[in-house]
Parts: sequence; structure tokens; C-alpha cells
Amino acid sequence: MCIYTCAPALSQKIPVVQAGSATVDVRDGEELSKGFWNINPSLRPDVYETYIEGNSKRVTFITDRDSIGFDVMPGQSYPFVVLLYCKDSAFTEIKGIKFVPRAKFSKSYQQSHRGKTFIEVPEVYELINIVFALTENGRKIDGLIARDNDYYREAVNWFTPYMDEPAVKK
Repeated sequence: MCIYTCAPALSQKIPVVQAGSATVDVRDGEELSKGFWNINPSLRPDVYETYIEGNSKRVTFITDRDSIGFDVMPGQSYPFVVLLYCKDSAFTEIKGIKFVPRAKFSKSYQQSHRGKTFIEVPEVYELINIVFALTENGRKIDGLIARDNDYYREAVNWFTPYMDEPAVKK
């Protein structure tokens, strides 16, 4: 039998909740998911990620003996310990992630682009790959840069005069 205030729980600086079962219910905002989370002491920490649409959202872990809840904000983490069977410490963390809505395209945009495929490489992405191709590692290590094509040869030819630039050296 375990007294709910086990000695290890008293010495912790982060919150501790008791559990006599490895299965936890999670209330994420208004949604309750029964038996959703499995306590895993081998993961340090075991991270539960939740998407936040506004400033914060209440997330509560509910064990068979205890519960803990946080007003979770985007970009913040909330660590706690689940003390399983009064002996196994499962370091757990709730992490808030800012919800970014999916892109919405107007009907006219959809009609004008339907059936077409576009491949766009952002200039910065291409530039950083060219800079990396000019580095010593980029020239020597197989698999880092695709070097067996005309584009690579032309780009390296064109940009070789810039090999001593600080961005390449760094």
C-alpha cells in the first residue's frame, strides 16, 4: 500500500502526481480522452504536445489517484513527474505549440491553378546550398551535396571566385 505523499514526492521541486495505473486520461481543452496517455518511465521526458489557438488552453492529466492541470501557453513547457506505483518516476512534460491555420485559397486562385504543378526553390535555400557546396566538406563528403550533375558543375564554376568569402569559411 502507498501513502499518497510518498517521501520521494516531498523532495521534488517540480509537481508530482500519483498513479496506480500506467494509463492516464487527458483533458485537452474541452476534449476528454479516456485512457489516452500511457505512462512511460523510460522516456525522460515523455512529452505531450498540444496545439494552442489563443493565448492558452487548460490541459489536465488525470490518473486513477490524482490529477494535474496547467494553463498551457504556446512555446512553453510544463514539466511534472508521475509517480507510478509509488516507485517509478515518469518525467513528463506538456508542451504548448502555437496553432497555425492551414492556408486558405480563394475560388479564383484554385481555378487558375487547378491541374498545374509548380516547383519553386526559395532563393535563400538555393544560396545556402551553393555556399555549402563551396565548403571543403561540401566538395569532399559524398552524400552531402549532389555533385554528379550539370547544375552543380555550373554553380561551382560560377561561384568559385567567392570561396574565400566569410560565409563560406564559417
